Amino acid sequence: MSVPEGSPPGITPENILLRQSPRNRRMAEAFARCGLVERSGQGADRMFEESIKESKPRPDFTGTDDFQVSLTLKGEVQIHAF
Repeated sequence: MSVPEGSPPGITPENILLRQSPRNRRMAEAFARCGLVERSGQGADRMFEESIKESKPRPDFTGTDDFQVSLTLKGEVQIHAF
């Protein structure tokens, strides 16, 4: 999924869990309907937490630049015993 406009000022893949900058209510609603977030400002935390709980690769922001945010969520389980 790509989002036009890039990351909000000051938000990077490295600090996305520490900083919040909500900006698109419709995207937040779509993520909520998919079960990826419960409320605004919680999306990145929840995506990382669920990935860890389910032994899946962490969210990948490769391709994010000043003009768009690119996010890939992978569903394969890494360690089945986990």
